[in-house]
Amino acid sequence: MKNLLFIACLYCLSISAFSFSPPNEKFAQQKASPELHSSAAAIEDYLNAGDLNYFLENFAIDTFIERIGETFLSRFSEAEKETLVNGPSMPALLNPIRKVMPARFDENFSGIDSWHFVSHRSHKKQNTLLYRVELGNYIDYIEFAVENQQNRWRIIDTYTHSREVWLSEMIGHVSRMLVEAHMTGSAPNPLIAAAQTPGSDIIELFKRLDPEDKQNHILQALLLGQAAMRNSPELYSRAVQQIIPFTQDEQFSLARYAFYSESANYPSALAAVRHFNKRIGGDSQARLIEAEILNNIGDKKQSRKVLAKTLKQYPEEALVYYTALVLLAKQQQYREATLVLDVLKDDFDTTMNAELLSEFGEMENFIASQEFKNWQSGI
Repeated sequence: MKNLLFIACLYCLSISAFSFSPPNEKFAQQKASPELHSSAAAIEDYLNAGDLNYFLENFAIDTFIERIGETFLSRFSEAEKETLVNGPSMPALLNPIRKVMPARFDENFSGIDSWHFVSHRSHKKQNTLLYRVELGNYIDYIEFAVENQQNRWRIIDTYTHSREVWLSEMIGHVSRMLVEAHMTGSAPNPLIAAAQTPGSDIIELFKRLDPEDKQNHILQALLLGQAAMRNSPELYSRAVQQIIPFTQDEQFSLARYAFYSESANYPSALAAVRHFNKRIGGDSQARLIEAEILNNIGDKKQSRKVLAKTLKQYPEEALVYYTALVLLAKQQQYREATLVLDVLKDDFDTTMNAELLSEFGEMENFIASQEFKNWQSGI
């Protein structure tokens, strides 16, 4: 039993699924204090440099362990809680987690190409730091729960939006499921057991679950986590497709966007990304995705409106201008595209020539246009 719990804890930490309220639209974006903003910026800088030390130094492991324990015990009876707390199970569960945290965070974060601090958010007395992360051609959002402990801001938990689960919540609930199975003499849930057999058919395992288990948010997040670990977009899409019938429309909106976009279901992808953008309180990348989807479904006028609003809201982000340039070129708004080229040259010290533009793809007509030729001759 102890070994099974330990394996489960390692697995929960390795799926990048990162208890308190989920950070949704109730969490309002707030201006961070100078101390908190400095900490948020330092986390971004160190993680982008591949240095985990600053993050670990500011990670409140004791508080994190407490949150796991609270989640783990939440559904047991009072008598069962007393037995577990006073027996060897809790130390056997929690001590290995404490030891493996640094290595597991290092493994998870090493796959992330870049971190971008988005905002400080709060709801009641809960505070979070929202980051956009890039993993190859994909983006995700990770939110750190933070708490002021002895005049120092500390990270107490992590939440990954593509799976919509706190890390402490995931570990606590999975561990509880294992203990309950052990107490009743039943086999562990097959999705949890699949952590020990990486080559298992997780889609088929999910299909065989009872309808009640298929509606279990933790098991749904486990399925998405295992699919993401295999680094297969096709498998991930199949996993999202499996959970959709058992979730509400507003659940897993970022995962739904990825699935609908891959399958060219742009109306559904648009609805999903709009809901997600509302959930996180707005971000330039999510706005740009909305503009791109609108362009794909042929609503070029609305796409340009979203672009204009995004440019106004995030004037200091170069990525906004690059995306605007590509979309305007695709819409044959060549004069407007050259205005974006001016901003990139004047404000971001980047002069785009034909060779650089061709790297974006589908820019041939713009490069051949008279508007671009005139702009190029004038620089």
